[in-house]
Amino acid sequence: MRIQKEQAYAYFTLCLCWYLAISMADYGFAKITRGQFGIWDTAILSKPLKEVDTFHLAWHLFGRSHLFNWVVGLTQIGGAILIVIPRTRLIGALVLLPVLANIFLIDVCFTTGMFGMALPVRLAGMVCCDLAILWYDRKIVVAAWQKLVSREFTVRFSWWLYALVPVVGFAMDFILAILMWPVKLLTTWLFIWHH
Repeated sequence: MRIQKEQAYAYFTLCLCWYLAISMADYGFAKITRGQFGIWDTAILSKPLKEVDTFHLAWHLFGRSHLFNWVVGLTQIGGAILIVIPRTRLIGALVLLPVLANIFLIDVCFTTGMFGMALPVRLAGMVCCDLAILWYDRKIVVAAWQKLVSREFTVRFSWWLYALVPVVGFAMDFILAILMWPVKLLTTWLFIWHH
């Protein structure tokens, strides 16, 4: 059986999807089950902060938040599921791209002292795999991008309203702070009650 060029590209893309799905699901479950972040070595935990390497500092910090681990873990698992379903493959690739880029940046900034360039190189490869998946469906991606940026505003305003936009935009921070005050009180109460 002779495989056509298009079939080869499709099969290769499918393999990339499954590679990312397995890797991201593994990372995601490790975060949710508290198996990735945190420091269990009491000798490291008892050192002054200035003596602890960046890897252990970062992993300890990331391990301190259950919410962070759940959100990132579920995003990785969700992206892994989406990327292996043909209809949602592009959504999965788009969900995983910023996650992979963030992990790459964390690895470059915090793990090179401990592991050298092994993890950043692996994550760079994963980012390239994700980009290859998007490249395979580039016609759809370009069409979606063109649709997103082609929107025209049909409502026109007077010049003085346009001049006020930066002032109103700046004031939005204060307006939102006032509107979100009840939410702040509730979350503060829940945080204190939880701890």
